[in-house]
Amino acid sequence: GWPLESGDDIEGIPDAWYKPYYQTAVSLGVLEAGNLPAPDSPVKRIDAARYLVSAAGLKKAAGLEGIYAVPAKDANKISRKDAGFAAIALKARIVAAVDGNFAPDNVVSRGEAASMIVRYLRFAEE
Repeated sequence: GWPLESGDDIEGIPDAWYKPYYQTAVSLGVLEAGNLPAPDSPVKRIDAARYLVSAAGLKKAAGLEGIYAVPAKDANKISRKDAGFAAIALKARIVAAVDGNFAPDNVVSRGEAASMIVRYLRFAEE
């Protein structure tokens, strides 16, 4: 339901297939114009959590440092600034734990990405 190219033109992005998607994501606060991922780079689990929690409108709450306990065995591998994104993504069941771990640096497979998007859509409907 998000209209493509709903945001302002972003400096430094060529006229490529992904440009309207980046514009929309930046305008909605999912991505930051000064910190855009390369379109062909792999996505790590912590990045996916950050994008999906932001898309759910919880970026400001997730960005509050020092108030979140990440319910994962490897919580110490998650930076203080990302703890809120990981905690919310796990508790909202948008991102599933892997053997009790969040595994923040693991690359998301296409299948995992599809599952995360479906779980995000279910969460967003509630």
